[in-house]
Amino acid sequence: MRLRKKQVAIFMALGMVLTSAGPVLADQVTSPNIETVSSDTNNSEIIVSPDVLDPKLDPGSSLATFLSSDQVTMRISGPGRVETSIEISKFENTKSKTVILADARNYPDALAASNLTNGRYSVILVQNQLTQAIINEITRLEAQDLIILGGTNSISEDIEKGLADIAGVKNVSRIAGENRYDTCQKIFNHAKKKSLVLASGEIFPDALATSSILDQAGLLLTKKDQLPSEAQAAIKDLNHDNFLIVGGENSIQESLATSISNKYQYASHTRISGNNRYETSAKIGERLVSSTVILASGENFPDALAASTLAQKIDSPILLVSKDKIDQSVIDYFKKHNIKKALVVGGQLSISDKTLANAERLIKGQDPIDNEGPQKPQPKPDLKPDVKPNVKPNEPNTTGKVINKVPYISQLKPVYAPNGCEATSLLMGLKGKGYTDLDLRTFLDRMPKTKSNPAKGYVGSPYGNEKSRFLTIDPEPLARYGQRYGNVVNIQGAPIEDIIKEIQNGNTVVIYVTLHWAPAYYKTLPIDGVPTRRIFNNHVLLLTGYDPVKKAFYIADPYNHESDGASRDKPFFYWKSQALVDKCYNYGNRRFAVAIR
Repeated sequence: MRLRKKQVAIFMALGMVLTSAGPVLADQVTSPNIETVSSDTNNSEIIVSPDVLDPKLDPGSSLATFLSSDQVTMRISGPGRVETSIEISKFENTKSKTVILADARNYPDALAASNLTNGRYSVILVQNQLTQAIINEITRLEAQDLIILGGTNSISEDIEKGLADIAGVKNVSRIAGENRYDTCQKIFNHAKKKSLVLASGEIFPDALATSSILDQAGLLLTKKDQLPSEAQAAIKDLNHDNFLIVGGENSIQESLATSISNKYQYASHTRISGNNRYETSAKIGERLVSSTVILASGENFPDALAASTLAQKIDSPILLVSKDKIDQSVIDYFKKHNIKKALVVGGQLSISDKTLANAERLIKGQDPIDNEGPQKPQPKPDLKPDVKPNVKPNEPNTTGKVINKVPYISQLKPVYAPNGCEATSLLMGLKGKGYTDLDLRTFLDRMPKTKSNPAKGYVGSPYGNEKSRFLTIDPEPLARYGQRYGNVVNIQGAPIEDIIKEIQNGNTVVIYVTLHWAPAYYKTLPIDGVPTRRIFNNHVLLLTGYDPVKKAFYIADPYNHESDGASRDKPFFYWKSQALVDKCYNYGNRRFAVAIR
């Protein structure tokens, strides 16, 4: 059974260089790379055409960019489990001919998805409805074949019909059984695997970390002391040299393993288990050679399930952590294997910033700090400081043309944050001054959050869209957040002349205008329960330069969208007249601005 592959080999092939008595059994398990999936008129049988067995890293993906960069950690997350699965898909694939869809609420069907992905196909979780975000991602991937895992109680017929209506989709198939074991067996059969990995179908932790070792092997779920009858036909035709068991005897009894060996004449079996779910994941990781790891919550299942393709694509282990603690076994794994990069899947409710920071420390050869107990709460922004900052700029050093250089950061790629323009603009300004080397995902996730009042923090999530709240953060809390990293000042109310002086002094200014420089569009929505009228088509960007002759500002616009004639693959810098900037800045007498000095 081939369970070891070196990550480096994949990158070399792509021309990239990296640093880094019988119990009764269940049906046959098999799973190729699915190139095309079709069904008969009764939708009862799925025919799978095998494709190239080795997964391929898409050199145009955000994943490839991350692996070839100096960045050591990255968080991939959305506001919920469905959105997180979409963000993982965006990160790992630019295209995916086949997409696998599983129920976000129940783990068994999604556990078996790793039999089908083989490092190539996106796994998207579905919860109750076919959202526009799911439709958009399937369209972006240019998917033709969609595979639904589980019966109509998991993913309804209405959702199935909606999937079939997506432009470009040719086949929608469903793999479903009478129960979780039957469904897993059917997935196993059609995947055409050669050997067997057994994990508990009664609890999820043991199986979460198995996806990275499912190459020729396929996953079957079992009960603790009895393999369901559906598995018999699946097992009888497999390679009987050896099979793997994941989990201790509390998950799968040794007597069951012995019975399988005897009945099907296996030469031996191997058990991978630890004292807890975290140590088990680390021991699974020992079967891989990789300088990159994927961190996922061991306390819940969706994020790890959606990361199956990601793990297989780069032959990296999925190591389980709790929200605020890295288990000692995982710490030891980092140190033993000289880990250089870590991908964190899931938001702060799953894995806190403290845990991410400790992963960074481990990569740098440092011990984790404060690795026990709950995460310390972030202090609430002080909206009424005792000492007001110096709002007024100094007299300018020059009155000529100035362009203050900043590194460009897009809010759309590789991190997709359609409502993250405030923090993205601020981060560009901070990096231009050399104040921080944080990545955008981390910077967005650390931003102070609030339920509905932008004067207290960011409202909602920068990674999604909604129409019921003002998804923004006002200058005061934004400036206070920036002060954690550098000299950032709230200059709300400043006239345009003061903004020009800031730029001529070598500073940059985060300024609130309107999207596409359009007329202001107002909406009335509740803020702390009070109906409030505000600009709804809000947009924030960074002023980096000024030309007094042309009377124009040089702009770093984080929203490099095609609708503005930009490209998500290129920086979006341009000149804009002072008159238009001042007009949009003054809508509603708002005058929202933050200076990075």
